[in-house]
Amino acid sequence: MTANPLSSFAVGSESLRTITSQVRGRLVQAHISANQGMVATDYTPSSISVPCPDPITGNFLNGTTKFRVTLRRGSVGKLGSLSLRFRMNIANAPVLLAPVPHWFNRIEVLSGSDGKVHATLHGDTLLANILMGTSETQWPIISKMINISSRNEYTQLGPKNVMQPGDYIFTLPILGSFIGSLDCWLGSKGEDVFFDIYPLGDPTISGTAANVTVTGIDMLINSVDAEAKDEEKHYKVAKASYFLNPIALETAKTKALVAGSDNLFDLNQVRGKAAFMVLMVRDSGAYNPGGGRLKLWNLGDSVGATIDIQESNGTSIIGGGTPIYTEHIRGMRWIENFKSAYGANKALYVIPLCHDIQTAFRGVSDGFLSLNGDSKRLVVHLPAAPTAEVQTVTLSGQPASGFYRFIFRGELSAPLAYNATTAQMAAAFNGLGVCLAKTITAAFSAAVSAGTSVVATFSHPETRGLEGDLIQIVENSMATSGAAAVSATTALTTAGTSGVPSGTYDVYAYFYCWKTATVKDGDLDTMDVPV
Repeated sequence: MTANPLSSFAVGSESLRTITSQVRGRLVQAHISANQGMVATDYTPSSISVPCPDPITGNFLNGTTKFRVTLRRGSVGKLGSLSLRFRMNIANAPVLLAPVPHWFNRIEVLSGSDGKVHATLHGDTLLANILMGTSETQWPIISKMINISSRNEYTQLGPKNVMQPGDYIFTLPILGSFIGSLDCWLGSKGEDVFFDIYPLGDPTISGTAANVTVTGIDMLINSVDAEAKDEEKHYKVAKASYFLNPIALETAKTKALVAGSDNLFDLNQVRGKAAFMVLMVRDSGAYNPGGGRLKLWNLGDSVGATIDIQESNGTSIIGGGTPIYTEHIRGMRWIENFKSAYGANKALYVIPLCHDIQTAFRGVSDGFLSLNGDSKRLVVHLPAAPTAEVQTVTLSGQPASGFYRFIFRGELSAPLAYNATTAQMAAAFNGLGVCLAKTITAAFSAAVSAGTSVVATFSHPETRGLEGDLIQIVENSMATSGAAAVSATTALTTAGTSGVPSGTYDVYAYFYCWKTATVKDGDLDTMDVPV
C-alpha cells in the first residue's frame, strides 16, 4: 500500500501534516492510498528557491529578531518537500556549533489572511522526528546537512568537529524530503503562507558567538506542476485522510522530579486517540553554550525506571497491568518500530500505544489510547539518585618533563604538557568527540605533575555508567627529574549508575493523536477523531 502522505511526518507541538489540513483552501494532499480512489495524473517536476528578504547578519544571534519567509500564492503546485538553507560565515577564530535544529526557539507557520498560527515547530522535537524517521543508510549524508557527528555510531547526537574560519552551508528539512512522503497541493485557491523563524540566540557550543554570522536564509522547495483539473479531485478525496498530530503536555515543561518516587502528570488537557507518546527530560533552561541542549537525562534504565499511564484509581493501562521498564522502551520497543539504534544511544523515550508506530505514520490506525479528560495520568517512576562513576589513575612517579595524551573509547586527546592544570585536563578530555556525543564529562582531583593518584569523577546523564570503559594515559613521554619514565594505570573505583537526581527539569511530553481532514465549500479543515 502506498504510504498515506498526511501521516508520514510529524514535528513540534503541531504536526507538519497539520499544514496540509489546517491552512484552509491552500494545502491539499496530492497522493493518497490506492484504496481511497487515487487516479493517475501527469506532473512536471520543478524546483524553486525563496529567499528571506530580511537582513540577517548579526541579528540572527540576538534571540529576539524574527525572520519571515513568504510562500506566495500560486508559486507552487504540488509541494513535495521543503527545507531551509542557511548560509554562514565564521570569522577570526574556530567555533563548535550546535546541531542546526538547536539554533531555533521555534518556527511558526501562519496563514496570509488572518495571521493564524497553524503549526509551531520546535527545534528539539524536529530533530527527534528526523532521527526517528532516518535509517542507518541515510544517516551519513543527513548528519552533514544538519551538523551532527556521524563518527563511530551513526546515531550519536553530538556536534561535528570544530569549524575553522570560512563559509559554510547547512540545510534543515521541514517538510517531506527523506523523512517521509508528504505531498501537498497548494493549488490556485490558496493564499500566502508565512514561515516565521525565531532564532534561539547563540548557536555555539564553544567559541565566540560574535565570530558567527548567518549571511542568508533560503527556502528550498521541490515541487511538481499539475493541471488545474486535478485540484478538485484532490479536494474530494482529502476528507478520507487520517494523520497524527502531536499534542504537547504543557504542564510538564517545567517539573519538579523526585528520585526514588512516582512522578505524576495530569493528562486531562490531552484529548484524542493517541497512537504513541514521546518523552524527553532536559536540565531546566538548557542552552547551547556548554552543550546543555544536547543533554537528555537517562531516567535510570539500568536500575529499574518505569513509565506508565494509569486510570484515576491507579490501575495501569499500557503495561498489561504493570508499568513498562524504560530499558525495554529504549531497547526492544525501539527496534521493533524504527530502523536505527538511536534509542539505545540517546534518552528519547517513545512509548507505543498502538501495534506499530511505522504503520501509524502511514495513516493506518491499528490501536490507540483514548484520552478524554477522565483523569488519566502519566506516571514516571524514578529510581534512587544516580551514582557518579569514579576512576583512579595511579602514577609510578612524579613527572618533571614530557607530554601525555588521554585515550577514551578509542579516541586520542590533544597532547598535554606534564604540568597541565586540572582545568586543561578536563578541557582536553571533555572535548573528545566520543564525550561530546554522549555528554560525558570528567573532573580531575589533581594535576598529573603532582605525582599522586589522580581521581576522575564522571558526569554522564545519558549513559548507564561507562560500561567498563576506562580513561587511560597513552603516548606518554613523561619522566621524573631523574629521567626515569613515568607510567600510569587506571582502575575503576566506583561504578556509575544512571538516574535523575531530585530537582527541577524541563520535561517534554507529546501525545501523537489522530485527526481527520474534511472539505467544505472547497476549503480544507481538520478535526480530532472522536474518542
